[in-house]
Amino acid sequence: GYKYKVLIVDDGSTDDTRQVLKDLARKYSVLRIGYAQNGGLGFALRYGFNYLIPKIGNADLVVTMDADNTGDLGILGVMIAKTSDFDVVLASPYTDGGALVGVPFLRRALSRIANLFDLVIFRIKGVRTYSSLYRVYRGQKLKELREIYRRRYLTEDGFGAVVELLLKLHRIGAKICEVPAVV
Repeated sequence: GYKYKVLIVDDGSTDDTRQVLKDLARKYSVLRIGYAQNGGLGFALRYGFNYLIPKIGNADLVVTMDADNTGDLGILGVMIAKTSDFDVVLASPYTDGGALVGVPFLRRALSRIANLFDLVIFRIKGVRTYSSLYRVYRGQKLKELREIYRRRYLTEDGFGAVVELLLKLHRIGAKICEVPAVV
């Protein structure tokens, strides 16, 4: 029941991403933007946000997620509903009811250790997963973030960009919550 557009940031994929997107575009409203060489997750986020932020309204919602089918679309409705009270909603395997399933032990262990460091260092109330890319943002907060920080709203090119983005949103007063996710 939502009106939506899908924006794919193609980060220099060398697989069949372009053909998959062409096939999807026949059925859905899908727009591909991208560049030739992978610049990292932060580069892709910045590229996408630079394209998107000038085009969105304050009441619009922006959903970010990986295109590798690890995001549970079944919780998206819950995430969207939470934006009536929150500016940023994170999908979290570490909050009550969330879980990491089928993830190799070493990756789970590294994720937990990194997450513990984030919890101890950053201490955002109600946040247990700083590295979640599956998020819903209120357009107004993204516009405000870019207005305050200008070109420096997102400086990290790698995976640390998701943490940087969350911290800067928190600093400007964004209300943030999590919903349980099974990843």
